[in-house]
Amino acid sequence: MSHFLKMTVDLTDPESIVNSLTRMGVDRSAITVHQKPTTLVGWSGQTRQANIIVRKQWLQENAKKVGMNGYTCYADLGFKENEDGTFEAYVDDHNFSVEWVNKMATYHHVEKAKAELENRKIKYTETIEDGKPVITANLPFRKLNSGHQQTLGFSG
Repeated sequence: MSHFLKMTVDLTDPESIVNSLTRMGVDRSAITVHQKPTTLVGWSGQTRQANIIVRKQWLQENAKKVGMNGYTCYADLGFKENEDGTFEAYVDDHNFSVEWVNKMATYHHVEKAKAELENRKIKYTETIEDGKPVITANLPFRKLNSGHQQTLGFSG
């Protein structure tokens, strides 16, 4: 029997979630974003609340395109924003694998990094290496006083 699986994943940016879903094959027009959580519908009338939703009707019609397990869709796909600004994913355990959600989360981090680079007007390229996205950026460095070190890092 199918049911909603609540997955805690490191997602923090709604726009990057939407962009990562499009990279996974979801049409932008099929994704709805809500300020207030809206009802997700699952197998046998189960419900949950989410802010970003892809309805099961669209998923059913596009199962192969988005890499779903099987071709019957039992529930909406959703992402609910928590009070701390993070999101949790609600997926149907029959249709989406943990690997699918992890790949989508990876794309979220890539999209978030690209948005930050674009915001800072830093040029970058994106390539795929061993099936994984890689971003290469030309970061400007300032000359530092001796004895100091500059560290770069991304938080996702």
